[in-house]
Amino acid sequence: MNPEVLHLHTYFLFPISIDQNAVMEEHPEIWRGAQRWFERLDLWVTGHVIEDYRSATARLGGWKRQPESSLDFRSQAYEDMMFFHPFIREAFFDSGSSNPNHETLVHRYVIQPQPGSRLFYEAEDGGGESARVEITDLRLLMFANGIALLTIGVEANNITYSQALWINEMMRKIYPSSERQIQTARIPNRVVLAQEKGAERSVIAEERWEDNRVLDYRPHLSTILLSLLHFANYEHEEFEACLDERTIVDSYVSLDRTHLPAGYESSEDYEITFSRFLYVDRDGSGYRYQPEFTREQMKKHVYRRWQHEGTLYGMTSYSNVTCVLGSPEVPDMARVHRMFSTRNLVIAVIALFYRASLLDFAKESALVSHELLPYFRERLCATTTSSWPSG
Repeated sequence: MNPEVLHLHTYFLFPISIDQNAVMEEHPEIWRGAQRWFERLDLWVTGHVIEDYRSATARLGGWKRQPESSLDFRSQAYEDMMFFHPFIREAFFDSGSSNPNHETLVHRYVIQPQPGSRLFYEAEDGGGESARVEITDLRLLMFANGIALLTIGVEANNITYSQALWINEMMRKIYPSSERQIQTARIPNRVVLAQEKGAERSVIAEERWEDNRVLDYRPHLSTILLSLLHFANYEHEEFEACLDERTIVDSYVSLDRTHLPAGYESSEDYEITFSRFLYVDRDGSGYRYQPEFTREQMKKHVYRRWQHEGTLYGMTSYSNVTCVLGSPEVPDMARVHRMFSTRNLVIAVIALFYRASLLDFAKESALVSHELLPYFRERLCATTTSSWPSG
């Protein structure tokens, strides 16, 4: 049974690691006289543009710093902040502090569509499948340790279950892992970032992955991402992707319960439906993988406190899913959706930040070990030689 999807709201989260030394050396005009790279960050992100992406940046309007402007009792930002430990409040909320002795640990930037215009994300594959969703949120979090998270929020309403799965599974791809992935339509052969204003439509960026070259072992990233990260030079190694060829998928899904049988919330069909979203799979009969294996995995990955009302929460290393059963008259459970797009999103960001930071630390440790290896090799040889018996 394939239920209709009343509302799909997905955030694609893309973590990157910025080489702070490379950036400062590449742009001495920005960091001349600076003590720390973070104090000139706004000049780099909002004022610097790589020539290749100048036209795209101009049409989008560029990134704008957007700290939390309201932190009173009535604000959503205050509600979210008070939910977390004081350290989390300081590390993950951009308060825009005016205290010169207090440096914020994160800067938040947004791209807002120009008045009267809308942004769309489009994709199609070689098998005839395609989708078009509206971009509702373009957000960039830059952390003091050089980790950054690009967030692309998209929404679609009144689509099929199969379409919703295709959107999540295909639009998360940021580069092909093999030529076969393109040939078998496991990645879009065309993705587009487009802007519409009235009857006028313009393509901001387009990727077809016709060039499968690598750049010093680094993959050919989607032009969509490069255009959004226009201030950083990927070819000059100013940043790199932290994970693999997929973004993290964070989704809210509202299924139409009016055409579902009684007791659907506790049925095997609902388990299968949710598993396809949780493991970011396409439509198909039954579970995507061996049923017993999948059921055991779901015991670890699914929170069922509100399943009796039709609400399931799930989290894996590459996805977060909130699924509810709604109706056309009341299409969303407002409180669940609000939590999804506020503090639950913050939780997803926190988990991904620490994961990316640990991976970056592992990389830096490996580079340090590589530099120290000749020194320790010489010391080992010298120690071994001096311990040989004379004569």
